[in-house]
Amino acid sequence: MSEKTVPAGTVYGVWADQSTLRRESLGPLFGRISIELRGALLDDAWASAYLAVRHDAEQFVRFNLDMKLGRVSFTFRASETTDEIQEALALLTLLLELANLHATTAAAASGQEQRGA
Repeated sequence: MSEKTVPAGTVYGVWADQSTLRRESLGPLFGRISIELRGALLDDAWASAYLAVRHDAEQFVRFNLDMKLGRVSFTFRASETTDEIQEALALLTLLLELANLHATTAAAASGQEQRGA
């Protein structure tokens, strides 16, 4: 991914639009859920923040980002309950909030460095 300069004061606000949730069968044992991302600034800097947060915490490893489609997907067992899938969606929400925070903080730090140079 190319690194672009993000203007100081940039605030990221990417979120999962649950109205776009799609389920797909991957056979008798597994399925995949994908959900579209919405909000401000779904760019390379945000994607880098997302990947950094995902890499740093084991509970986020199951969530796969597709920047071309602007979607996140994850697999689940056919035996998982609705409550367990809702827990996974809550974890996804947390991952997105942390990625937004990480990207916003990085943009602010970049702006401070540019002013100090």
